[in-house]
Amino acid sequence: MQVTRIVFWTVLIALLAGCASLGASREEALRRRVTAFWDARLAGDLVTQYDYEAASRTGKTTLQKYVSSKGGIRYLSYRIEAIRFPEPGRAEVDLVLKYLVPPVITKPVEARITQNWVLIDGQWYHQEKRRRPKKPAKPSA
Repeated sequence: MQVTRIVFWTVLIALLAGCASLGASREEALRRRVTAFWDARLAGDLVTQYDYEAASRTGKTTLQKYVSSKGGIRYLSYRIEAIRFPEPGRAEVDLVLKYLVPPVITKPVEARITQNWVLIDGQWYHQEKRRRPKKPAKPSA
């Protein structure tokens, strides 16, 4: 009876430790991807950034369109503040950024943003927020 209890508690502790490490490895894998994405962004490496975009895997945006849509903002630094997993295969990453928008904004600006990341074929990819089309103006009466 005593041996059964010891085996039970040993197995339970091992299972709980395994679950905790899975959560940590999921967060670490995402943290590595977010870091690589933002290191490329700070370096101005648009090709590498595109490789971390979900649209590069889904075919929704070509590299040429991606590159032509970027520019103007010069990122100086980033800091990952928090990572959340609101549902399986989706993550939210809170960041603090410092940037310039020359020649309009020449002093560093700090901003807090939340990025969405999705899991595609076992890898995390940044998912641009969908821009909602503007509602047509109501005709005047």
